[in-house]
Amino acid sequence: MKELVIEIGTNEYKVLKDNGYHLCIAKKVDDDNFNVIWQAYGDYLQSNKITWNEKYEIFASLSREDRKKVFANVSPEKISFGQEILLEAQGCFGSISQFKEQDSIGMINQYQPVYPGLCQECTDIYGNTSSLPFYLSSNQSIPGRFRTKPVDKILVWFEQSVESGIAISRYMTGAKEISESTSIQLDMQEKSSMKIVFEQYQWKKVG
Repeated sequence: MKELVIEIGTNEYKVLKDNGYHLCIAKKVDDDNFNVIWQAYGDYLQSNKITWNEKYEIFASLSREDRKKVFANVSPEKISFGQEILLEAQGCFGSISQFKEQDSIGMINQYQPVYPGLCQECTDIYGNTSSLPFYLSSNQSIPGRFRTKPVDKILVWFEQSVESGIAISRYMTGAKEISESTSIQLDMQEKSSMKIVFEQYQWKKVG
């Protein structure tokens, strides 16, 4: 299980809340960029904790549009590392099989071009556990094999007028790039826990 603690300085917290900023978190796969807002909180507090584990679901979408909520045309199915699921010609998921790459998740597409996506189970800042989309491929997957490798690389930032599950392009949200001063990238692949603090309008890692 991974744990991330996010703390916000008193002055910064008041300004962020007064101006309607949400606390946003994204997670990536190794062959694509941060492209879905995994979690977005409007009623965060000064100290917030989220956790997640390696419980995944795979889904498929017929379209992808930035700034729009991800929609699963093919409903999510549970999947684990080293597994690939069959997307049948009728457009529904079928059997699951194993393959050698134990750090990847795959799909055999016998349908038509789709955008594969992934959900991951997490426990949010309120203590509620659910499986939320964190990835929707930037490119359509044509019939054949699709594989991707989820990694524990996290992006944290503040933004207005957003919600969980919105598709984004790279580090672009809307027309404005997320600058290094308002965001922080974290590599938690070798860490089980991490704490970050937002003070003096800058992010820093603690410990």
